[in-house]
Parts: sequence; C-alpha cells; structure tokens
Amino acid sequence: MKAEQSSLYRQFELFHLWCLDTFENAPRNMVVQKDIDRIMEDVIEAAAAVAIALQTEDVKLRLDYLDVVVLRMTEVKFLTKGLTEYSANPARGKHVISKSQRTRFLDLMTQIGIELGRWRNATVKKVDKIAATLSD
Repeated sequence: MKAEQSSLYRQFELFHLWCLDTFENAPRNMVVQKDIDRIMEDVIEAAAAVAIALQTEDVKLRLDYLDVVVLRMTEVKFLTKGLTEYSANPARGKHVISKSQRTRFLDLMTQIGIELGRWRNATVKKVDKIAATLSD
C-alpha cells in the first residue's frame, strides 16, 4: 500500500499541519524552540517509519518500524505535555499550546494510537504465527 492511501499516514499529515499551525507563533526562546524542533523531528520520523512499514513485506521488520513510531509518539506526547504546562504559567506571557490546540492534539493522538495499536497488534500476531511455524 502506498503511504498516501493509508489513513494512519493521513493522520500524521494532519498532525504535522497541527504542529505547523500551533508552533507558528510560539515564543522564540531557545528552550521552547528545542522542544518544538524535537517534536517536528519526531513527527516526521514517525511518518517516515509508517511509510516504510506500509511497504515492507517482512512482518518482523514492519514490527520494528511500528515500534519506532510508538517510541517517537511517546516522545511527542512527553514534550507536548511539557509545553502545555509551560503555557499554563501566566508569568511566561505567550502561550505555546492553547487549550483548544491541546484538545485537537489529544484527538489526533487518540486516532493515531487506535490505528497504530490495531496495526501493531495484528503484526505481532503474524510474527508470533511465523515463529510458531518455524519452531514446529
């Protein structure tokens, strides 16, 4: 399957757009920018891993790529939570992530998590089935 045909890949495209919209007017201090840069890097690498996983026939390799996606999105969740808490402090002035942006983030993460979880679980079953066949 081509990446463009995958609903999971489309979720990553939407997530990337969310990042662009959300971080466009973010404070320009170095600490915030480092976290934003890392989030952008993680989203792009996760999308690339999805694209590769979609194209590989090797189910073990596919599982490895799906695990990369899980890792990257765990990092995104961690960093985004930190930026949300940073934004909650009125003394800091400008928000990085507003409440409505946080809500959209959670919606996207939920959709990604559901689709990724289904795909990963189905892939684990295939890997286990192959392993059982080989041990017989």
